[in-house]
Formats: sequence, C-alpha cells, structure tokens
Amino acid sequence: MRVTASQKRILQVLRQVKSADLVGLAERAGIGADQARRSIQELADSDFVKVERRVTDHIRQGANFAVASEKGLPERQIVSALERLGKQAPLEAVRTEAKLSDDEFSAGLGFAVRNNWITLSRPQQETMTTATDPATDPSAEELLIGRLAGERPVLLDELSEVEKEGLEALLSRPDYVELQRMTIQIVTLTGEGFRLSESIEDVPELAEATLLTPELIRTGKWKDVTFRPYDLDAPSFPLPVGRRHPLRELIDEIREIFVSLGFAETEGPLVELAFWTFDALFQPQDHPARDLQDTFYLCEPERRRIKETDLVERVRRTHENGWTTGSSGWGGKWSLEEAERLVLRTHTTVVTGRRVYEVGEKPHKTFTIGRCYRNEKLTYKNTAEFLQVEGIIIDKKASLRHLMGTIQEFYRRLGAEKIRFWPSYFPYTEPSVQTSVYIERLGTWVELMGMGIFRPEVTLPLGVRWPVLAWGGGIERIAMIRYDIDDIRELYKNDLGLLRRRPERLP
Repeated sequence: MRVTASQKRILQVLRQVKSADLVGLAERAGIGADQARRSIQELADSDFVKVERRVTDHIRQGANFAVASEKGLPERQIVSALERLGKQAPLEAVRTEAKLSDDEFSAGLGFAVRNNWITLSRPQQETMTTATDPATDPSAEELLIGRLAGERPVLLDELSEVEKEGLEALLSRPDYVELQRMTIQIVTLTGEGFRLSESIEDVPELAEATLLTPELIRTGKWKDVTFRPYDLDAPSFPLPVGRRHPLRELIDEIREIFVSLGFAETEGPLVELAFWTFDALFQPQDHPARDLQDTFYLCEPERRRIKETDLVERVRRTHENGWTTGSSGWGGKWSLEEAERLVLRTHTTVVTGRRVYEVGEKPHKTFTIGRCYRNEKLTYKNTAEFLQVEGIIIDKKASLRHLMGTIQEFYRRLGAEKIRFWPSYFPYTEPSVQTSVYIERLGTWVELMGMGIFRPEVTLPLGVRWPVLAWGGGIERIAMIRYDIDDIRELYKNDLGLLRRRPERLP
C-alpha cells in the first residue's frame, strides 16, 4: 500500500498505544490536528483504523487560572513572601510582602497551614509565621495547574489520583478550573491496521499535495507525490447566511398577508393622549388599567391640548350619561384634564380608533403593527415593551361572520389548520370573540387574538353608525410558537442560533 508520511506516523504511534484520542494522537505523531483528521479518515475508509465518538469531561481554565499559573496560588505566594523575609516573620509583614487582597491572603493562609507549609505561633503579642521543609513540595493543586498549562485539553479520564485530588480542591475554589462536557474522537488500530503497521518501515513515504503546481510539473516531482482526492461526500460546515431577525420576518409576513387581503396599513405615534388611548374607546377614567401600575405617563410634557373639541364634547357626554348611544354611560363627572395627559400607548387599538374618526362612514379596511408599553414585570411571558397587530373593517353590511372569516384566513396563511372561536368579553367590543389555534407540536389550543364589533359608545361619538369590525393580538406569542421559544426574552437577546433557524409554518 502507498501511504503518506502523516499516515505512516499515525500507524507507528497506534502500534504502540493501540488507541488514542485524535488530538493526543496528532500530538504524538508530530502533525497538525487537521492533517491528522484527514489522514485518519482515509485510514478508516480502508478499515485500518476505527474511529468512535465518546462524550467525556475536560478541564477548562477559569478566570483566576492565568494568575495562579504565572504567580502561583495564594498559599504559594505567601510561602514565597515568607522565604524572602528569611523563612520567619510577623504575620502582618508577610501580608504586606505578599501583596494579596484580604480575601486572597486569608484563603491562602488557611491552605498553607493545611499543607503544613507554614506554622503560626504567638510567642508574645505578635503572631509569627514560620516556613517548614514541606513547603518546597508541590501540592496536588499545583501539579494539576502545571498539567493544564499546556495547549492541549486535559481530559478527566487522563488524570492521576493525585491530580484528581487537586481537581476536587480547585473546583471548590472560585474561578480556577471548571469541568466542561465535550465529544472526542477515539482512534483504534484494527487487525488490518496492525498488520500494516508491522511492515510500515518498508512502506515508502509519499509526499502529499492538494494542487498540481507549475513547480511540480517542471521538476517532475509530481511523479513522487500523492495527490489528495476530492471527497464529494465529506461533511462540511454549515454556512450561515445573512437574514433578518425572526420578529422582523414575522412582521413582514403578517403585513404581506393583510395587504394581500385588501387591507391598507396605517401607523400612529408611540406617545398618545389618554383621550385617544382610553376615553375615545369608552374606558372609564377610574379604570384600574389607567393608573400608574399599568400605564407609563409622561412627566415632561405632562399634557397636551385636544384639538377635536366637538369630539371631546360627544365623548364627555357618552361617559357621563350615554349621549345618544342608548347607553347610560359611566356616570359622574368626566375630566378633560385627565384626558389631556400624555402616555406611552398601551395598545395599538388607539391607532385604529383614530382611523375610524378620520375615515368616517365609508367602506374601509386597515391594519396596524406597532410597539406598545405597559408597566409589566419582566418574566418569561411578559415584557414592558411588546408588539401588537390590530385591524378594522368599516362596512355597512359587515358582520361577525365576516370578521371570523377574515381572521380564519389570516391564521390559515400563517400555517394553522385548526382554528376555533368562542364568546368572550373585551372592553371596546360587543359582541366579543376569542380565537385560538391548535398547535400539533404542543398538543393543545393556544389563545392568540381577541376580536369583536366596536360598541356604539365607541363608534357613534367618532361619527360612524356602520358596524366596525375590530381585532388585535400580540405578535410575540405567535413568534414563540413558530420558533419554539419558551421565554419571550429570548426574542430580544440577539442569539445568532435563533436568528439562523427558519421554521416554515406556525404549528
């Protein structure tokens, strides 16, 4: 058989040790790990070696390892300082000479006494320290640190009993070493490989080349060179391609769905009047959601004048006595000062509510996608800042059936197959309906969106007598289902692994 120089060295090493991990084998053979990996694969293809993957622990250097490797552990630095002081000195003098922090000195002093490197005595008023003869012997921790100082990873299985004692001691101390799980390749010589290795000295070594260069042709050396063949079936590293954030992808997909259904997109400001956020949507001014525990109010500017004075009057009368809506209102006295307060919008319904007022009584379909803000505690399912999608349909003949069909088609285009509706309650709509989608992977129904027909107390003051269909829901919940995420905070951590995954359908 014709073998390369690196293959010959690998076979010679394996004949002595029978099996070894790939990195250790490359080190013993005196070749690079990548070159060894290629050569081993070629030998494995010819059944001269067997390669197995094994999961094991290796010892990783911690943040304090470099200082311990260069200057020694605190107990060694204390002994060195004591030796510079003549092997006997007051404790405070040793502390000054060692130049360690109080915590390091206290810990090192304890370990030095435990190792019997120093003794403490108090012949008079002052504590004296004395170096002992065993102080010249390395501790188990120092033996392990010396072993770990090399470039090659040290496996847990490779440690001696003394080094294992040192590992146990260092693991109990902060940031010196830690164990990390890793997968290694174990290379074992087969029977065929052993027979080949017995006669390997007589096998000529051939130089390796990957390119046929002009120099090889001119000199004729190409005749003595082994050209490495291309392996078209060899596994390659995945090539991550540039792509947008998953939330941005989902937003664009939602936008495309509604535009294709004939909707126009509208936008609104993040800072809004409490009037549009709450009052125009017939939410009472003493509603708990309007206090500081749910809503972010601006300090400066604190208020802004409402320009639509006629609308303000209609909303005031609706709140106080129901106006001409058929409602009795909320009673009490409605406050213009409260309505003029500025807030970070708590929902995107404020955008569609404004749109109803701007469009008036004519057929119209619009949607909005935007950020909202609520004074929520940050948890795995809640954030103070989140995304919503909302929409409205204004039409003289619009009905709840039209709304259910629209939302069903929306979820169908997102990839859902099972959608259901049931009666519910929402402050702005009557009747109100909750929707949920069945997620096959989870084996359960998940609520995703609320919807209904705007109440007359909302639409009549805005100048619209026709039915106004409305819906809204959070985008993060859809994203968490699509990308199989259990914690909403993962969407905002810029995790490259998450950015590179591309699920195709909602369930």
